[in-house]
Amino acid sequence: MRIQSILLVFLPWLMAFQCAAQLKKAYLGQYTGEIGSYEISTGQELFTVQPVAIRAHLDRDSLHLQIGDRHFAGTYEILLETQTYILLEALLANQIAPERIIV
Repeated sequence: MRIQSILLVFLPWLMAFQCAAQLKKAYLGQYTGEIGSYEISTGQELFTVQPVAIRAHLDRDSLHLQIGDRHFAGTYEILLETQTYILLEALLANQIAPERIIV
């Protein structure tokens, strides 16, 4: 009975915080950048990954990513919004793990 009372009190608050926030219109549009070169070690060999261009297009409810010649589409959620950046979690089609993107 006590747990039900607690849930009834806090459930509306939890639901209010789960509402999806939307990016302001000023932040929608094209973003471009570069993923810098880095090295990967397999334990036996060291591989160098060359730099690649990245482009993101943000709409109100969707995200389109181009990394090199590969294209991805999906949706995003705002995880954190500060005065200097916004952290997005992108759920891209045909990918198991989400991507985190700083705008």
